[in-house]
Amino acid sequence: MLLWLFQKIAKNRRYYQKGIFSLILLALLAAGILALPIHGLSIARWVTSFSSSFSIPLVGLLGVGIIEQSFSKRIFSSRNWTGAWFFGAAASLVLYPSALGLSRFDTYVWGWNFSPLMIGVALITVILLWQKNRFGILLLFSLASFHLHVQESTNLWDYLIDPIYAVIAILMVIKKINSKVKSRHCIFIL
Repeated sequence: MLLWLFQKIAKNRRYYQKGIFSLILLALLAAGILALPIHGLSIARWVTSFSSSFSIPLVGLLGVGIIEQSFSKRIFSSRNWTGAWFFGAAASLVLYPSALGLSRFDTYVWGWNFSPLMIGVALITVILLWQKNRFGILLLFSLASFHLHVQESTNLWDYLIDPIYAVIAILMVIKKINSKVKSRHCIFIL
């Protein structure tokens, strides 16, 4: 995530040159910063104390974003990104109200073992892959990672969504809806 952020900052200030050299340089800078100790713990350890692991889709989206910025190669189309943001927003709106105590129904229990959540995500994955939406590949990786116990958690939700992905996805959906409303409003005025 830090590497992606450094790419954005360098690109906005016009310091960033595309290619492998710049990518390696920024990756070393990010790794160096994460290794810096604060009160005996590295910054990376401090970060993991707040969020133990990122969800598989967030890691994949960051990887896609980094590669696209580094090599001017489009991996995800606009439709793929839209699918990622809408899935993240929907998943967060299903999970986090109950996790925050705003609902009496606990949706986190759907993530244990074989459940309606697994069936729903599998169906969404199949539909996305059938429509050639590459975000479906990240969902497929999420399901495979869950079955292979790649992360410490044994709950599917932790493989699909995390607070950072949730916030970014909700903001991106709001931005997308807002731009659609503005474009329709302008057409209506004309």
